[in-house]
Amino acid sequence: MQGGMDPVDYINHATFAYDTSITTCPNFCGCNSAGTCYVYMGSPDSFDYAPYCDPNTGTCCINVFINAGDGTTGLMSQDGMVMFTGDGQLGNGPNGFNTFSCSGTGAYAIVTEIYCNGCPTARASCMGTATATG
Repeated sequence: MQGGMDPVDYINHATFAYDTSITTCPNFCGCNSAGTCYVYMGSPDSFDYAPYCDPNTGTCCINVFINAGDGTTGLMSQDGMVMFTGDGQLGNGPNGFNTFSCSGTGAYAIVTEIYCNGCPTARASCMGTATATG
């Protein structure tokens, strides 16, 4: 999917790559290529993964969309310094949500790895930034 896409666009086109239900993954942990890992806070229903490629830079990434009835539910870094919430996803995009981004500073967490048995104590990362070709 290319620029300006938000969760509603993905839902309408059935293009989320995958989703994780908290009932089947109760010890969810999502980590990015820099080694920051996120755990859930509150009571999320699930997380949807949106593959996105920035049309200006060619950088590709996976954004995490939080499905929850409570706007304060979301993801928090293990050190408690970074949080992504359902309310934080709301914005000025065409469907009332912020659009996806690979900047790492947007409204959605970016992950390269997902665990269902908690976060790893030691990570050996072979992940990098993907670049679109062709």
